[in-house]
Amino acid sequence: MVVKGLIWLGTRTENFTDTVAFAERVLGMTPTDLSPGLALFPLADGSAFEVFGPDHPGGGHPARGVVGGFEVDDVASARDELVAEGVEVSELEEGAWWCWAYFRASDGNLYEIAGRRGA
Repeated sequence: MVVKGLIWLGTRTENFTDTVAFAERVLGMTPTDLSPGLALFPLADGSAFEVFGPDHPGGGHPARGVVGGFEVDDVASARDELVAEGVEVSELEEGAWWCWAYFRASDGNLYEIAGRRGA
C-alpha cells in the first residue's frame, strides 16, 4: 500500500449548524454543497472537510466522531492488505468519483482509505 496523502476529514456531530458556522466564520471555508445534514468544504489542495448531521446517511461515515481519509494508489489492494494484517475493515463503498473503506487502527479510531474511481 502506498499512502499518497491526507485527502479528507469528516465529522458527524449533534451540533451540525454550529459546526458549519464555525467552519465558515472562524476557519474561512466556503461550502460547495450545503444540504440538510451535510456540508462539503473543498480545500485549495484538493482535499475536503465534510460535516454530517446525526441523521444524514453520510456514505457509511460512523455514527459519531471524526474520520481522516488517506488516499492510496489502489483501494481494493490496500483493503486486502489490511484484511491480511487482521485489521477490522468495512466493505468497499463507491461514490461518483471515489471508492473507500473504513478501518479501525490500533488506537481504536476509524480511518479511511480512498482511491479515485478508474485510477
